[in-house]
Amino acid sequence: MSQASVNADAPLVSVIVPVFNVVNYIDEGLRSLLRQDFSCPYEVILIDDCSTDGSIDSCRQYASEHGDRFHLIECDQNAGVSAARNLGLERARGRYLMFLDPDDVLPSTAMRNLFEAAEKHDADIVKGNLVLFDERERKPAPDRVPVTTLVEGDAVLTTLYEHRLVRGHIAGKLLRRDRLGQIRLPAGVRMAQDLLYFSEVFACARNL
Repeated sequence: MSQASVNADAPLVSVIVPVFNVVNYIDEGLRSLLRQDFSCPYEVILIDDCSTDGSIDSCRQYASEHGDRFHLIECDQNAGVSAARNLGLERARGRYLMFLDPDDVLPSTAMRNLFEAAEKHDADIVKGNLVLFDERERKPAPDRVPVTTLVEGDAVLTTLYEHRLVRGHIAGKLLRRDRLGQIRLPAGVRMAQDLLYFSEVFACARNL
């Protein structure tokens, strides 16, 4: 399916962004969402989990200046990143789901490339390559895939646990909402909650 053939009124991708005390990073991450060369409608759902450092001000600014695309949920009490992401999942309307943390930056072609791969292969999950970076260096993530690879059936979950082609990190994945959007992250889990979530997602997916 080409971008031009999609219903212009419905978001194709819902990007869920949990926010908590990330004032030093959030503007760069949100600007990268505005710079996408994806010509179809997409929505960005910001969930502020009671930030105290001014992050909420950035969220309100984006929701005010780009209200057709950025939507803000302000939590009444801090409940953790899983609960914030689950609120975003409840609100999402797109055909596909993405998660972005405020210290992540999307290349301008990321959303288009993930979407086109999902449509071409009728994929429940699409995983893109990540680059890890800080102030000193940039390096490819260890699960980098050099060529497009299709994984089907039970091998989808096995591939996750092998950690060679894909890992259970929240970033860099596109999920088909009508097939996987009912799954929620485990609330109250402090470590590796994204791996627990993706274990269920990958177990339910037909292909990757």
